[in-house]
Amino acid sequence: MSIQQLILSYGAAGNITPSDPPWANVSSLLHFNGTNGSTTITDEKGKTWTAAGNAQISTSNVQFGSGCLLLDGSGDYVSTGSSSDFDFGSGDFTVEGWFRPEAYPAGGSVAILAAINSNSTTYAQVRMAISNTGALTVLLGTGVATWHNTSASATGGTLPLNTYTHVRAKRKSGVLSAEINGVQVLSYAAAVTLYAYADNSYIGTIRNSGTPSFFFTGRVDDARISKGFAVMGGYPTSEYPNS
Repeated sequence: MSIQQLILSYGAAGNITPSDPPWANVSSLLHFNGTNGSTTITDEKGKTWTAAGNAQISTSNVQFGSGCLLLDGSGDYVSTGSSSDFDFGSGDFTVEGWFRPEAYPAGGSVAILAAINSNSTTYAQVRMAISNTGALTVLLGTGVATWHNTSASATGGTLPLNTYTHVRAKRKSGVLSAEINGVQVLSYAAAVTLYAYADNSYIGTIRNSGTPSFFFTGRVDDARISKGFAVMGGYPTSEYPNS
């Protein structure tokens, strides 16, 4: 196989083993392992995540390991407090994980997969969501109640129901891209400084007028947030490493 053929195969296949970030660049790593019904969320980087509503560990329909995060779409989410580890500024970053939607949001609404460094009115440095058709959106916040590129809502990439899909949003050298199972579905110029809201980060929701809203219904397994590093390559075939 020629180098050109290899490059083309790599870009299309989406299953080349990805490059893992140096451990120092990992801001948060959540395997969601544990006993069934547990509300203890362990972060391998030591941050404290709190489960709200009925958010809990489930040992059924797991992608990797012994458990996953179960969210029923009605007040369920996990969150952690403000940290400079989630302030990406103008640098590279990666937000990724395995998501298994079990219901899409109602028509005209979105469900939040992750909201990193958020405020109290639906804005965040990085906001990943799905629409009522399962379409993935990724938005970047660059100022108080300001999105960098609202046209990102039209991606063409979707997350199917009742199936784990690996989703990755990353910025590399000023370009924001999103991947579904290692295949790029979104890319736009984003050489901008993200606004430091210095507030909570969430998986499964974001606040709307101060109240958590836009809840995700389904399961999440192996979520990882990295600062200063854009993960290249396809999707992982095992748990993210703890070092």
